Amino acid sequence: MPARICLRKLLIGCVALLGAPLSLAAKPILPAVIFGQAGRAVPVDTDADSTPGEPQFDTLTSPLPPNVPSLGYHITATSEFGDLVRLAGTAHFIDSVTVTMSSWAIRSDYPGPSSPGFTHPITLKLYEVDRRSGQARIGPMIAKVTTPFLIPWRPEPDATAPPSALRPWRAADGNYYAGLAFNLTFDLSALSIPLPDDVIVSISFNTQRHGDTPLGVEGPYNSLNVGLSSAPPAIGTDISPGAVYWKTADGSFYSDGGAAGVNVLRVDSGWGAATPAVRFNNSPYGTLADVAGRLTELNSSNRIMADAITEARKLATSALDRNLWENNRHPKAAWGQLVFNLLAETADELSTLAASRDPTAPAAGRAIDSLVTVAKSLAEAALGDAIIVGGNSTGVAIAQDAIEAATRAEAAGRADLVIDELGNAYREAQAAVR
Repeated sequence: MPARICLRKLLIGCVALLGAPLSLAAKPILPAVIFGQAGRAVPVDTDADSTPGEPQFDTLTSPLPPNVPSLGYHITATSEFGDLVRLAGTAHFIDSVTVTMSSWAIRSDYPGPSSPGFTHPITLKLYEVDRRSGQARIGPMIAKVTTPFLIPWRPEPDATAPPSALRPWRAADGNYYAGLAFNLTFDLSALSIPLPDDVIVSISFNTQRHGDTPLGVEGPYNSLNVGLSSAPPAIGTDISPGAVYWKTADGSFYSDGGAAGVNVLRVDSGWGAATPAVRFNNSPYGTLADVAGRLTELNSSNRIMADAITEARKLATSALDRNLWENNRHPKAAWGQLVFNLLAETADELSTLAASRDPTAPAAGRAIDSLVTVAKSLAEAALGDAIIVGGNSTGVAIAQDAIEAATRAEAAGRADLVIDELGNAYREAQAAVR
């Protein structure tokens, strides 16, 4: 039987188990639930990634369910898959990008040393959008990050599952799944340039026969999929609903049958609500840049308030000096305390305005909240690093006390004191590892 017909039968069979029809023209989306009722899924603790910063675009499902609908790269001859997104906020100095994946690989199928998973390099690419032709096409590459991730095995088949070639496992919700959902986070904190408002994001990796460098041998990576979401973004904008960017060697999967090119990353329609499940996480530097941008647009007819805004704007801009920062996530060790001082002074300048009846008061309050968020991120990251490397226990304890003092100051509404205490925590955490 030709390989393409086998593939069609597999994809049709997956959906048939759910009782949903699938025409040959439908997109090859593998379902989340194999046996059971979709929507009954009880979230499980497989969302173990830490997420620095607030999202600027987010289509992830949180909490993460046992599995999500997905696109199988090997069985669809896929090399790269992504989406065109519009980021929220006024500045886009991204810390990281999180992507939901689905592992269909079973440990017992791959003899060898026991392991929680297998290691496989996965690449995230960001592209500019080229609209010169009137259609959004792939533009110059902005960034490319390849990371070797530990991919978890999905649970072993459950003996109580109905007969199926997919050998599903049973989750705590009573439903049966062929894959296990999990999140991967790509570190982009070293990217010191701001992203444009609109960006094309894609995920690529090698399988047995496809990818930038096909591996030529069968392996568990053939059972690795990219997760999909059908919900609109929680933040940010999906610019072209129903369309994705796809690179597949099988032209019949494209909505135009491959007429506009095969095995090339390009826009493809007909995906309905399905989009890659991805989240752009803002960085402390990015949050601060967003504050500075908002202060630039803030004005008051009251001279005293206007002067405070001007001074706050200057202080926030000074804190953004790249000479003070190691990357988007961390200030340089020698200048971290100066960054905290500038944050505290900015908050102090805005505090009178935020407590006034001036029309700009709510915006000033939001700016202060963002400054506190930046300070928390920096202090907690420094404390976490000190604990991980086994820093001096006394210094770690003092840093923890300072964070608790910041919590009390926050309850009292003293943002400047909050940032001062978080600065103390940052300083003590750093000293603990010297």
